[in-house]
Amino acid sequence: MRCTRNISQISVYAGCLFFAFFLFFIVPVFMNSQREMFFPRYLPAITPIGGDYRIVFNFISKWIAGENLTGLRALNCPPFSWLIYLPMLLVSLQTGYVLCVCLTLICFTGVIVWTARHSGENKKEALPLVLIPGLMSYGLQFELERGQFNVVAIALTVVSIAMYHVGSEKWRIPTTWLSFFLFSCAIQMKLFPACFVFLFTRDARAWRRNIVRWGGLGCANIALLLALGWDNFMRFWSSLKCLQGSYAGRAGVSIQSFAGLVQKMVDDSFSTVSLAGVNADGLDVARSWVPNVLRYHFGDIVCAVGMLLAIGCFAIILLVAWQKNNRRIWALLMMGCVLIGLLVLGNSYAYRLSVLPMVLVWFLKESDDFRLGSWRERLRLCLGILFYFGYCACLFPYAYVPVFLQSTVPVLLIMLIAVAGMAALDENTVPASESGS
Repeated sequence: MRCTRNISQISVYAGCLFFAFFLFFIVPVFMNSQREMFFPRYLPAITPIGGDYRIVFNFISKWIAGENLTGLRALNCPPFSWLIYLPMLLVSLQTGYVLCVCLTLICFTGVIVWTARHSGENKKEALPLVLIPGLMSYGLQFELERGQFNVVAIALTVVSIAMYHVGSEKWRIPTTWLSFFLFSCAIQMKLFPACFVFLFTRDARAWRRNIVRWGGLGCANIALLLALGWDNFMRFWSSLKCLQGSYAGRAGVSIQSFAGLVQKMVDDSFSTVSLAGVNADGLDVARSWVPNVLRYHFGDIVCAVGMLLAIGCFAIILLVAWQKNNRRIWALLMMGCVLIGLLVLGNSYAYRLSVLPMVLVWFLKESDDFRLGSWRERLRLCLGILFYFGYCACLFPYAYVPVFLQSTVPVLLIMLIAVAGMAALDENTVPASESGS
């Protein structure tokens, strides 16, 4: 009998983390060509700190006071979230921002610690390897600097999923409806947690009940969008449309923002300013060789291709989850949900990268080791290395990474492709009653 060797998920992740730390921090900071310590201001910081929190605070203050909101910058979060944010008016702006930072750190640490202690196998090494780099990550620093609530929204999502699956059994109380309520609050705070609706499934093959449950949650959240009236909904909808057309640059993590960055680069490359060293005849020849549809709509083409690729990969993960219905697939599906939420839903910024460690710890705990006995497992190992290295690259500021990695969108797409590939290569099929799903 041929002996097979196992390589743990945590070993692969730890190796990628060390390599990324050396490549994206040690090399640019201490081994750069200028022969001096390189420590730039890598966050697009705003003074005073807590810019996004201040916008929410001022908007809610004027709304609750009944003042005219015309001309005031609208919030790009659903109107029902205004009710969720009301407690921030109980304290001053500065005190509220401090509490927001503390709440974010508590939610971030609490979810990782709880997940590491209670889900899957007893892999204690996962806790420090995810928590410590996560606390120092670029995404979490950006989240705290802006005063955002993405971490809080994902914490509510993780808690609601845990309540739905294990609450009634372990806590001996009916938690299904409470989990739906918490999940709806997360969606109303930030729309992208809606992708996690597929995890409210105990048996993937009971598709009729699942569709009814997902549809019910969808209808309930659509109704909540209109809970504060049509005018407030249209104000929110207008802010979303304005955001879709904004230019996020390298700080964007959605396909739309990456397409805008690519289009800007194409436009700049054809401008007389950026091509000052090329004579007029050469510039006319270059323009004549490129069709107008590519020159003026290249960003749209990139957006369409990226969307199709991302949605196709996520569809593969959903299909495999329905077919195989085991714990490892559900771990892959959870990671797929957060990646598709970052890439597809909204013109999101790099502060949303702060939610990745909160899902990775669950992924590490639930995933099986790599067994090198077959070509499928070897290929799965290669995809795992690609996924973990991509994740580790997202922990570091774009100022430290090579130019081709400074936009995290291609990295997130590669991670999603790797997750879809690992799902397709999975060989285990476990009944729902055994998988705990």
